[in-house]
Amino acid sequence: MLPSSLTVEALKLRIDKQLSKDDGLLLEYLEGAFQQAQASAPLGCGRLLVPSPALVERDEGEPTDTADPVTRTFAVRGQRVMIPDAREITKVEVNNVEVPHEGVDERGYHQAIRTELMDDGTQVDFVVRLDLPRPETWSSENDWSRDNSRRKTGKITGRFGFLTIPKRLAEAIYILAARAYYEREAQFADQVAVGEGATASTYYRQLPPRTRLAFESFALPSGVGGLS
Repeated sequence: MLPSSLTVEALKLRIDKQLSKDDGLLLEYLEGAFQQAQASAPLGCGRLLVPSPALVERDEGEPTDTADPVTRTFAVRGQRVMIPDAREITKVEVNNVEVPHEGVDERGYHQAIRTELMDDGTQVDFVVRLDLPRPETWSSENDWSRDNSRRKTGKITGRFGFLTIPKRLAEAIYILAARAYYEREAQFADQVAVGEGATASTYYRQLPPRTRLAFESFALPSGVGGLS
């Protein structure tokens, strides 16, 4: 599902189309480009570009970020957990035992933050890593910490993803969708005409430069991921 900030009408302006006969096809291309933008680097930025939980629609005014936080799971391997796109964390559990935050208990978990600068000048802080304390420092139920054969499962409750898509990423998505449309119109994939009766092979399916730069600027460090 596309976020409201990406529209077929905006794509049509970029490819100089006014009629509605191709709207269904353009929507398909736009949805595909949006999904690619969220793919792992280098073919995407590897970010969650929609808010989770979804924004709450209102009869008047802008949607609000007031829905109940959601819970996502991760595998626990050691004391460091790499996570993507958490705007707020309200609860952390390991094997159903709650881990306190260091702000509540100095023996609790620590959050590493990455700050994203949005196009309107505002800053959004995303948690990209949790450093968990050793279980014996915060829980009497720490038998799992000594049993390497037992599966360790974590849960993070909070708010994830971008509230709005930055303009640089939105433009990169429109460029991908427009290129898909023009490829179909030209009816070729990796061949480009360079002169009368001549063609040249080119790696036409690589990311356009502006799209690649946008994805790179928002991509997280290698190894950040693991939530489901």
